[in-house]
Amino acid sequence: MSGSLLLTRDLDVPFPAPQWPEGITLAPFREADAPACHALLRRAYDGQESDAAPSFEEWWRATGGDPEFDPDLLFLARATDRSLAGLALCWTSSFVKDIVVDPDYRRRGIGEALLLTAFTTLQRRGHSRIGLKLRSDNRDGARRLYDRLGFVLG
Repeated sequence: MSGSLLLTRDLDVPFPAPQWPEGITLAPFREADAPACHALLRRAYDGQESDAAPSFEEWWRATGGDPEFDPDLLFLARATDRSLAGLALCWTSSFVKDIVVDPDYRRRGIGEALLLTAFTTLQRRGHSRIGLKLRSDNRDGARRLYDRLGFVLG
């Protein structure tokens, strides 16, 4: 990913439990959710550079077939109508591959709840650090979230 910054966060530093906004719940990933995940990634990235290949088949083959993919590390935020409000896809190496919130659900705390869920899960798996890449042209909102949650350059 060109024009990106690597951010990391120490998972040994305390962090709060996730607080889900009203009407949003954490849901387990099932393979039948994969098309909706791809559609959300495409919508959220809205033409920006991403790994959400043009076709679902290409994306799912690359994502589901990656040796670092674990379906238990694909966290889904569902709205009351069962639509996807957001998702966080983490690799087994404790890296946030993708985190997106549907544009209609932004600024409600969903991204924070997804990341805190990832922190908890990865910490329980014995990881002491989590990383992610931030596009240098990303909106200020994402950077503020990462700063607030203790991510630093490196």
